[in-house]
Formats: sequence, structure tokens, C-alpha cells
Amino acid sequence: MLSMEMEFSAAPEEFIYGAIDSLKDLSVPMGLMGERFAKESRRRFETGGDPKWTPLALSTIRRKGSSRPLIESGALKDSIAFTSDESGVSIFSDIPYSSIHQFGGIAGRAVPIPARPFLGVTQEDEKSMDDILHQFLTSL
Repeated sequence: MLSMEMEFSAAPEEFIYGAIDSLKDLSVPMGLMGERFAKESRRRFETGGDPKWTPLALSTIRRKGSSRPLIESGALKDSIAFTSDESGVSIFSDIPYSSIHQFGGIAGRAVPIPARPFLGVTQEDEKSMDDILHQFLTSL
């Protein structure tokens, strides 16, 4: 006959209630996700977007002396930040012209600007998000 005995250092219900309480505050994994998303958004400026951004018009290339979209002073890239709390994470840029580059539209002198999304979540980011949550849950 095979028998097994288990001994808990705390009552099982204490462990379960402790784990449930830990799930009420996800600030640690949300902060890690925010750091990851901000880093990946900044990386898009080096790789030309994901998906790849629309190339610049020849007139723009001549004016700025470069064919790299969204990089002139570096202010837009440097403005990427995030906030997180116990229930979520937000990534953003507070530069006034960030929206026109993210979503596209008509600028100043009726100049059409194509969307060049630099904020967002890719499939790779989703995998990273899963990994961060898995590590958090297994640490409970």
C-alpha cells in the first residue's frame, strides 16, 4: 500500500486567501509591462516601425536631410512614457504632434501625414505580457 502525508506550514485557506489578496494589486507586473512597452515603442524609431512605416516624401527628405521617419530632434522618441497602477498600464507621449504621427491626418498647410504608429502592442509584446503575468502568478 502506498500512502502520502502532506503537512502545510499554514492552513490551506490562508494560502488561498493570501493569493487572492495578491491578485488585487497587480502594480508590479503592470509596471514591468509599462517598462517593456515603452522600451519597445522607442525601439520602433530605430527599426522604422512595426509594421514598417510609410517612407517619407522626397520633399521631406530634402528638407530634413534624412529619410528616417519620425526622427528629427529625438523629442518624440524621448517623450514616450508610461503610468501604471494596481489594475492597468498606459503608455503615451505628451508631445502635441504625437497624435498626428500615430494616427495620421491633415497637418498645418493641408499636408496629409500618413499614420506611423509608434505606440502599440505587437504579438511579441503580447507574449512578453503573458510571460510577465506568468512569472508573477508563479511567485505567489
